[in-house]
Amino acid sequence: MGRKKEFICKVKNTLGKVLEIDLLADDEFSAIKILHEQDYTVIFIKETKLSEGIILYSGKITKQKIGLFTRQLSTMLNTGVPILKAMNSIAEYEDNHQFASIIKDVYNSLV
Repeated sequence: MGRKKEFICKVKNTLGKVLEIDLLADDEFSAIKILHEQDYTVIFIKETKLSEGIILYSGKITKQKIGLFTRQLSTMLNTGVPILKAMNSIAEYEDNHQFASIIKDVYNSLV
């Protein structure tokens, strides 16, 4: 397999909330498959160019946001929720789209 491609996706979750997600995949078909496996309805998908193979994030994720994420993840894992399901659930309800995108990127690297 070659280098992964980056896609910007507009999706709707199971609650009807519209989200924008950055996703790495081999091709558009694979990207759509990943999104469907996460129970998203794809509204729009477009390939973007990677900046030297690295996704760059602008802005700042606060220590409080990271602390909350780790506590939520820990609680879910301690109650027996599989890590992929836990990460997907946290990202789905994350109000900071940038942080949700980062969580999804980590999720996609584990799939």
